[in-house]
Amino acid sequence: MLARSSVLPRGGVLAAAFLALAAGLLVPADPVRAARGTGGEAPSVAADAAELEEIKKAGVQEIITRAVAALGGRDGGRVAWERVSTVDFRYRREARQSYAEQKVVAAHRYRREADGVLSLEVGILEGEGKGSLTTIAADQAWIEVDGARQALPPDQARRHLAQYAPEKLFHIPLEMGPSQGRVADGEILDALRIVGLETVNARKAVVLAAEEDGVERLRMLLDTQDWRLLEATFESAAGRITYRFGDYRAVAPSLVLPFHWEFWRNDIRLDLIEIQDLQVALAPPRVAPAPGTGGR
Repeated sequence: MLARSSVLPRGGVLAAAFLALAAGLLVPADPVRAARGTGGEAPSVAADAAELEEIKKAGVQEIITRAVAALGGRDGGRVAWERVSTVDFRYRREARQSYAEQKVVAAHRYRREADGVLSLEVGILEGEGKGSLTTIAADQAWIEVDGARQALPPDQARRHLAQYAPEKLFHIPLEMGPSQGRVADGEILDALRIVGLETVNARKAVVLAAEEDGVERLRMLLDTQDWRLLEATFESAAGRITYRFGDYRAVAPSLVLPFHWEFWRNDIRLDLIEIQDLQVALAPPRVAPAPGTGGR
């Protein structure tokens, strides 16, 4: 199964917002979708209007602050992940590489051991393809398929396994956590506006959008109950890209991640990932040396 690195934003949704604004990429507003929501129900107009007014009074800065806190605070997200020493990551993935292609369903297990050994085991559950086990140990790498073992260039193997690592799949939520200067203190915050409420998978969400000349460049949907990111949409060279997230869980202190992940292109879902298990070990946080001790 191939990863879609070409459409993943390198800096997460927040960097994607910056790139979209800077490059003038367009994500056209969809007034029909905004009016009816994605859940298909007709919400109470009066209740929603009152709730939206309260959210607008709180302001974008406060909403972003709540979103950061909901994903582990400023010590969470990418900051917490950088302390991860070992990973045992199991997930089920339904994917197709194009709209017409038959889907492939596979079970994945990605492991990073304390001694630095990396491995990815893929078992095909439905569709064409063969299961495999790819391993990287020190300066050697190999893949095993149908009992046959073949050596691989270690750099090539590392690039391949990186597409399936948690930090790749969780890139956007990890950046949302301590999103720091890119949103909480930076230019993107000035561009974001609270534009309405929508329903996503029966969850009410506030819509934050970055606009220029009346056209949306970025759309983010945050759950109004827990303020976690439900959806992010932006434009890429491959078309209109949407990521949807759900079933957030705390996997370690200050590390809250979605166990449900979807990838859509031009309103067609191409990828669905359901996390089955994620076990991580975190190294202790670094403590700054006391003044005058010279770090001793």
